[in-house]
Amino acid sequence: MRESYAWLFGAKSIQRYILDSGRLADLIGASDLVAGLCSSDGNDLLKDVLQAAEAGDVTVSRRAGAALCLHADKSEKLNRVRALWRLAVGMRVPGLPFTDTAPVKGADEGAALRQAYCSQPGLRENDAAFLPPFGGPMTAFNPRTGRVAHECERVHGETRYRDAVTSVQGQRAALLARQEGPDRLVRSFLPEAGKGKETGGSTYLFPRHFKPEEASTRNPAFPFGGSADRRIAIIHADISGLGQIFRSITTNAASADEVFAAANAIEAAIIRATRAASEACLLPFAAKAGDEGFEDLFGGDAAPEDAAVVPARPVVLGGDDITILIRADLALSFTQTLLLGIEAETKAEFEDLRSRGDVPEGLPKHGLTACAGLAVVSAGHPFLAAQRMAEGLCSQAKQVAKKDRGAPYPAFLSFAVITSTIEEDFRTSYRPREQAMADGKGKPCWLNSDAYKVSKGNEVAGVALDDLLSLARALTGASGHGKLLSALGERFGNRKAAALYWERYKEVLSEDESACRAVKEALARCVGPGGEDEAGWPSLDKALPVLNDALEVMDFGGAS
Repeated sequence: MRESYAWLFGAKSIQRYILDSGRLADLIGASDLVAGLCSSDGNDLLKDVLQAAEAGDVTVSRRAGAALCLHADKSEKLNRVRALWRLAVGMRVPGLPFTDTAPVKGADEGAALRQAYCSQPGLRENDAAFLPPFGGPMTAFNPRTGRVAHECERVHGETRYRDAVTSVQGQRAALLARQEGPDRLVRSFLPEAGKGKETGGSTYLFPRHFKPEEASTRNPAFPFGGSADRRIAIIHADISGLGQIFRSITTNAASADEVFAAANAIEAAIIRATRAASEACLLPFAAKAGDEGFEDLFGGDAAPEDAAVVPARPVVLGGDDITILIRADLALSFTQTLLLGIEAETKAEFEDLRSRGDVPEGLPKHGLTACAGLAVVSAGHPFLAAQRMAEGLCSQAKQVAKKDRGAPYPAFLSFAVITSTIEEDFRTSYRPREQAMADGKGKPCWLNSDAYKVSKGNEVAGVALDDLLSLARALTGASGHGKLLSALGERFGNRKAAALYWERYKEVLSEDESACRAVKEALARCVGPGGEDEAGWPSLDKALPVLNDALEVMDFGGAS
């Protein structure tokens, strides 16, 4: 048995690094920089570093999501790669924090692998250094990042700011300037690079700007479908239990190849699910020639022949995270399709791997599941604040999914319409302020539901997202919205008035027998049996959270 050495590297705070700037184009540049560090296809910065280091027969057990683990029979090989890699990362992505171990030794490749994961340091390196705000009375601050702006210019009648302290602005701009085709992340979201499957010749483009005046032929603006509603949703999805699965696989692995095969299989399954969701929920809504406002998406330049601009922008797809910006009315359908697809694709992939015997013990018999948070914001909302809200909503969904349950955990989704631009925590500050009220007995009561289940099956407790969407559609086709809004608005201020409005709403609705039946049935599926009045209606207290959520879904178009 020959001794082996392993070296583990992992980038940290990737979301904050990518969303650091206030411009969509900067976000895209940073996202592509991170995606280009190490990827399973081998076309990455790591390939160049390995060639330059002349490391020889180095094997890989992890190479995706800005994380890697390399193996060699001598520590000198890994030390040479490590020294060059740390330098290259510092130059390519300055300000992106990372941790790495010194090469560790094991009795064999599997033992070295386990030792590397046990030796992960807590110290983060390559962090950007930010100074406190400075300047005199005339100092300008960037309204999107809150930092001091060293440059302010008027463009098309609007003030444009550049931060005095920014870690990757130059690299992002240079990267975008030399890009000719779709960036790495876009290729993961499309069935083919730049084209969709069975598209009839349409070339799909993902937007790089929110403002048409900044757009060009190659870099279109975000399409809102000719609507005056310029809201987007930031979706953050997190795979449940992926870290535990990798720990189990690593514990049982005899070689790096076994771990790499499992990691690639999981990554491939997640990418297939992502592409299927894009094909079903995004590509059909791409803006094409003849659509209202299509020509404006290219800033006055000529639109490319057969171009179709997708109403979304991928941010992260790697490790256990998926983040995407998407037109608000498409967000719920895309997220639901994505979560169901991850569950189905990983289950099929695991069954195939077990049948071939290609991986060590540790893969679950079930597929992986994911939970997601969806923050609906205006297109001008600060990215970092919106991302933190989406992460908080995702965390809330995961807590509901794991409550009183063991693995496999079901898929859940939480959403909220966010208007506050303050960067704050959803659970500890935003939700108590925006979604909590005191009931008649002085106890806190939530105006919105915790989360909605996406996984199929009645054995999973919770309100199904499909049932909430059915309620929203039923309400859309019914009258009396004013009375319903008044009932919900008075619920915590004047309970007697709220009860009167609630009764009046049911009276108005009863005038349309078909609409009344649809709303009542959809509401019953959401709140469950118990406490109904003689006509079969639940109490306003019981129905309040799902009614609030259904009205919000109607507001941003998620029920259509």
